[in-house]
Amino acid sequence: MNALISKTQLHLQTLLKDAFHHTDNESAVVIYDTDCTLSKIVSEAYKRCLPDAIFVNFNKLVHKEIRKIFYIR
Repeated sequence: MNALISKTQLHLQTLLKDAFHHTDNESAVVIYDTDCTLSKIVSEAYKRCLPDAIFVNFNKLVHKEIRKIFYIR
């Protein structure tokens, strides 16, 4: 699975840079779940791409708490 995470990481790095114009000077919030293998791969790749981001497991917080994260910033 590590090879899939690495490959996904490369694609996400390009996506973050070229499509979202995200830089290391900006903060990020990633909301994810671990309900299936694909979401586990993608969330781990995001963790590698955005090590300083806030990561929120969708299934571990109530939706109201997740929404609050966006209003605090």
